[in-house]
Amino acid sequence: MRRYYSYINSQSDVTYFHCIANATRRHHNEDLLNFDDADKDYLQHFIKKLERLYTGLEVLQWCCMNTHVHLIIAQKNKFEITLPKVKELYEEFYQGRNEMDARSSFCHRYRKRLNDISEFMRDFQWHTARHFNKVRYISGKH
Repeated sequence: MRRYYSYINSQSDVTYFHCIANATRRHHNEDLLNFDDADKDYLQHFIKKLERLYTGLEVLQWCCMNTHVHLIIAQKNKFEITLPKVKELYEEFYQGRNEMDARSSFCHRYRKRLNDISEFMRDFQWHTARHFNKVRYISGKH
């Protein structure tokens, strides 16, 4: 998936982004890349899960087309979060597979991500591309 986004910068406490995530791989069977109902259900579930992690962002609206997704995202310009909360969100997102020490430099760096639109889109695209490649056996690895 490739990302394109633009934003409307305002003087308020929130900046709004219009993000588009496209499926870019072409295939002789074009239906292979079209999102079906199960894909759209997965996207809805994953957007909510990702939004719980990125507490500095709020997905206001999203729309899934046949081959791409539009998201309208609000980013809080003033965002504070404690390190223990970062640890909690991280471990909830990874469902206990990854642990984090709230005192670590990694936790300090990760805290900055939770209000970063670029990191949100990177995670959205990485996780969804990985999911769809696995479900459709696109990578050739079964």
